[in-house]
Amino acid sequence: MAKDRSLMIAIIGIFVMAWIIGGLNIQGKSAGSAASTSCSDSDGGINYNFTGTINWNNGTYQITQTDKCDSTGKILYEYYCYTPNSINTWGQMTKYTCPYGCQNGACLKSSVPTRRCGNGIVEGTEQCDDGNTISYDGCSSTCRVDRVTRRV
Repeated sequence: MAKDRSLMIAIIGIFVMAWIIGGLNIQGKSAGSAASTSCSDSDGGINYNFTGTINWNNGTYQITQTDKCDSTGKILYEYYCYTPNSINTWGQMTKYTCPYGCQNGACLKSSVPTRRCGNGIVEGTEQCDDGNTISYDGCSSTCRVDRVTRRV
């Protein structure tokens, strides 16, 4: 009897861990229920660039889950609604590796550019940026306005 109970607890634990880590379906219909389910996703489905929240309800249980990043800041856990037929709707999760990293439940759209003097773009505290790091041409090597005087 104790072995059967321990085995049942272990099996339930495996399913819970599989759902949390691996994306096991949250099935939208409880056993023996003929009621249909509902699921909504605020970012419209699988959308890696925006943080979304799913709200899933089968009449007995309600689950709310928001897209999130893992602790490395590279993997996105994207939650979305899946409707395999006209009765069932499931909340589902997929893992996605964001090319430029993950922050606040969404992939970053590009890597953060490093600011540097001489790239032709006035950034941060630069007064000018003429695309080079040559002083005395109107914009200094530190991107400050040069006072150019002409000697005769």
